[in-house]
Amino acid sequence: MSTLVLRYKRLHEKIGNEYPYQGVIVWNGVEKRFDRMFFRGIIGELHNILKEAPLETRVIFQRTDREGIVPFELGEHTIRLIRRDPVLAYKKMNFNSEPTVQVTGSGEGAAFGRYVYLRVENGMIEDPLTGHWKTFAYGPEKGWMIRDDETNDHTRWLPLVSLIDSAPEGVTNLERLAFTRWALLDVEQLLCRMDATRFYVPRPWNSHGPWISREELLKLYEKSKEHMV
Repeated sequence: MSTLVLRYKRLHEKIGNEYPYQGVIVWNGVEKRFDRMFFRGIIGELHNILKEAPLETRVIFQRTDREGIVPFELGEHTIRLIRRDPVLAYKKMNFNSEPTVQVTGSGEGAAFGRYVYLRVENGMIEDPLTGHWKTFAYGPEKGWMIRDDETNDHTRWLPLVSLIDSAPEGVTNLERLAFTRWALLDVEQLLCRMDATRFYVPRPWNSHGPWISREELLKLYEKSKEHMV
């Protein structure tokens, strides 16, 4: 199975009303670099490659805006759409809109994945255990965490994988919160909370509504593991 990798970052100066990107597409040992290209142009480049690539080709997106951003793999449905209709694929892949899910495998069974996105507003984060807005904590060992104001037991605070922000390089951790709109959480951190019977994850993939039961979340998580590489 061949793998196509897109490594890219958003440039900070708009051209017209749109931000351009800089990066490289790697496929079959060949690197194709691009600079100041709009996202629709990147999808067009992927379309041209995928037209000639084997059907089982994997496609991995890796943001390089800063260290620690988790890469994600496109599912088969999205890859087919890029092959067939790059314009429609571009319209559906609007990365300025709400992220929905971290895909860790391919195919419909991986539509959930190992990670969920939590909303961040005004330096507060949406708590998946209570549905309330909580404050952040930061430690040198665990990094960013969701603080539980009802307990000083740091082992009970939820550690996050990363923050998703548009902060320029060189800002402090505290300053990053001003640019943060989403945070990434490992589902395993939720499932290890044995006293929790449901979780607040109001993302589009959650057809149950804002809350999901432990049983349903575990079922989706186990299903996604079947597609992990």
